[in-house]
Amino acid sequence: MENLYELVSDLLGKDESHEGFRLLPTSFDDQSVINFEDEHTRQIAYPNLGIVLVCMRAQDCFVCAVLHLTNTTIECGNMSKFQGSLPNGINPSDGPEEVEAKMGQQPIGTELSPAHSGETPTLWNYYRLGEVIVGFGFDENILRLVSLTRFPAEK
Repeated sequence: MENLYELVSDLLGKDESHEGFRLLPTSFDDQSVINFEDEHTRQIAYPNLGIVLVCMRAQDCFVCAVLHLTNTTIECGNMSKFQGSLPNGINPSDGPEEVEAKMGQQPIGTELSPAHSGETPTLWNYYRLGEVIVGFGFDENILRLVSLTRFPAEK
């Protein structure tokens, strides 16, 4: 699964007709797909891959991907751990300082997101990696989530 991260990253800014989108479930033998929709977004979850893709209806393309590394969703058995490699040699065991060193830059932004139902709040550090903003979510210095965001050019 070495190229899973790259495949997901390449899908950002694309719509569902892009061939890479169709390759995602078949390339990695994951036929388990869950769709969530509301008035603003469409989310496609690949629970066996640990990936959620988010499509903003206004842009009609995927602008965000969330890679689950360890969190209550995984602990409850609703999502598997993302098994692909992460950018710059980052490992799920890395803390904020190790991620900053491996990214070779300071975060371009930091935020603390509120806790959900008994969880610890998540510290998010954001980095620019080419055209993608990569967010690393930490819970008590443990890397829990990775988000990839690419906002498409205005139409």
